[in-house]
Amino acid sequence: MEESDIETVKALLIEFYNHLNGLGYSFKLNTAFLDDYVKLQLDSRLSRIILLKLDGRIAGFVCAGAPMLNKKYLLEGARNIGVISEIYMLPEFRGRGLAKELYAAAGEYLKTLGANHVMAEVVENNEASLALFDSLGFSPFYSVLIRKLDH
Repeated sequence: MEESDIETVKALLIEFYNHLNGLGYSFKLNTAFLDDYVKLQLDSRLSRIILLKLDGRIAGFVCAGAPMLNKKYLLEGARNIGVISEIYMLPEFRGRGLAKELYAAAGEYLKTLGANHVMAEVVENNEASLALFDSLGFSPFYSVLIRKLDH
């Protein structure tokens, strides 16, 4: 991602979260923090927004981050686990296998950070993302459940 991509990436993140909200995702994107978040990715050594461009146009993005070094979990063969927190393709570019290219780029980046496993965060109702990660050999690891506390 380059500085000239910042405004487009911000718009895509908003579109992505609107898509997730349509699937029942209860968290809203904090747009007040969005500018700082995207700019931070330009300078970060531990996370990155990777873009896929076709004919000079952004077709999609993936957000990949530093390996998790949580010692309370044991996963056979895992030294460090990288994280894909978001992956999004614009609707007109879906169904062409391009998300797999984004995943491959994220995997290469995570390897440079020392990761030898990768974890993907996927909203439960996001069938397209679940199918993508299933086709890439991912398997369920754990679920996160959320509930509002009564007052």
